[in-house]
Amino acid sequence: ITNLVEIVAEITTNHLGDSNKLVKLIEGAAKAGADSVKLQKRNIHKLYSKSQLDATYVSPFGNTFYDYRKGIELSDDQIDLAIKTSNKHGLKVFFSVLDIESYNSIIDFGLTRVKLPSTISRNTELLEYVSENHTGELVISTGMTDKNYESFITSRFKKVDKLYLLQCISSYPTYFSDSNLSVIRSYKELSKIHPKIIPGYSSHDIGSLGSCMALACGAKMIEKHVKTGINSWAHFDDTALDIDTGFVDFCDEIRRASMYLGTSEKKIIDSEHHKYENFD
Repeated sequence: ITNLVEIVAEITTNHLGDSNKLVKLIEGAAKAGADSVKLQKRNIHKLYSKSQLDATYVSPFGNTFYDYRKGIELSDDQIDLAIKTSNKHGLKVFFSVLDIESYNSIIDFGLTRVKLPSTISRNTELLEYVSENHTGELVISTGMTDKNYESFITSRFKKVDKLYLLQCISSYPTYFSDSNLSVIRSYKELSKIHPKIIPGYSSHDIGSLGSCMALACGAKMIEKHVKTGINSWAHFDDTALDIDTGFVDFCDEIRRASMYLGTSEKKIIDSEHHKYENFD
């Protein structure tokens, strides 16, 4: 009952290019009770324009956005380290891929699950390439999209084994009034027509209440951003939970919510008794 949902520790690039932080985040995810960790892979020259890369951005890596992005990208050796560390601790590991080259690179590492994040929801070239080539598990976040994207996904991604469709709002943090968790119910209904679809939630809201409610709406995968320490210069730092404190509580609360949901079969529970049945 406690594992009704797959909890994903969404590391993104919060390892900040540091191998020690990478290992700490993965080990912390396992200790907290997560099922999976997720990272990112991108070719910064393909994803960003020269003017974006040349823009001023102050970080420990330098004074441009290029310095920052280059500094926090994982090397092939670090990707290998992430996979081996995850395997060692019994965690699934997968990557968001933001361009075709990165997709092929991750597949070359032998991983069969990848994610297409909200960031690339308008990148038709990448979407079509993955739809034509991917046969494993696919996770898709639906931030900044509408019903048209849903139709595109269900019509194109025919070859995949499983298609995780994650309700997501691309604001950091997401206001509770913008979360629209009922979309997850519509994904659950959609799964009756398209059995490969598994509904889920990519959480950018603060705390655990939204994710607990997402579980009640039918989410089978919940992603939560994690970090170690405070890094005010990193993107969306205030959205993430600390791996050793907040994320531990988050996992506990999601598992407790699973226990609250229990089974849909109505039956007499062993602990039940009539209030006055022993009254003389």
